[in-house]
Amino acid sequence: LDLIGKGTYGKVYKVRSRAEDEIYVVKKVHFDGVPQSEAEAALREGQVLSLLRHPHVVPYKEFFKHTDGDLCLVMAYCEGGDLFRYIRDLRKHGKTVPESQVWQWLVQLLLSLSYIHTKRILHRDVKTQNIFLSQGKVLLGDFGLAKQLQRTFEMARTPIGTPYYMAPEIFEEQPYSFKSDVWALGCVMYEMMTGKAAFAADNLSRVVLRVIRGQYDPLPESYSASLRAVVTSMLCRDVNSRPDANQLLTVPPVVPHVQV
Repeated sequence: LDLIGKGTYGKVYKVRSRAEDEIYVVKKVHFDGVPQSEAEAALREGQVLSLLRHPHVVPYKEFFKHTDGDLCLVMAYCEGGDLFRYIRDLRKHGKTVPESQVWQWLVQLLLSLSYIHTKRILHRDVKTQNIFLSQGKVLLGDFGLAKQLQRTFEMARTPIGTPYYMAPEIFEEQPYSFKSDVWALGCVMYEMMTGKAAFAADNLSRVVLRVIRGQYDPLPESYSASLRAVVTSMLCRDVNSRPDANQLLTVPPVVPHVQV
């Protein structure tokens, strides 16, 4: 139907299944001349997605090698686009995401993180461009950088992800685990509430410095103190004091928003 995105090594298409008359997204990765790291990332995404079934994770359909040698990942189509565009469109009108919606999406994303972490999977690239909207819900997608940990308490050591969303322990070259995804989600929540990145700066070294120091502008007081406190806890520099997704789902301000 449409080409909806393209990168250096592949393209993303919106397609219609003749058999089911359903719309899907096909991510097609070219393997000719593709660096080994890109090929591995594409294969990893297919392997990771094949393990996951959750209401707030982009549903995976199938994973196959095309006759032309390209790798194809077939996923559900999210008609609402991504959260990055949603926030950008609100910002154009001087608006941010309303508090009731922030709570709802926070819980949905915590549930998705709790689920993948239970499967011993680190996402490692949680950001607004990788969160998709469908029928008013948010879904976590794009697992190309995900790493399945062999043991729950194993720490990943490769610095990978998107700088604005990277946790301090990554920049400090310390081992990191599931709580780095919680930090990244805290950055996403900050964007929902302010319309801008928490640690934006005019060059990478300043971004790194701001993250390591935990320097960000205060959250707007138009949001409740309880919501601001929850997001602030997610952006705790000390990884040992930062809550994990399961803990956040049990804190008193969050509990009323968790739908059983």
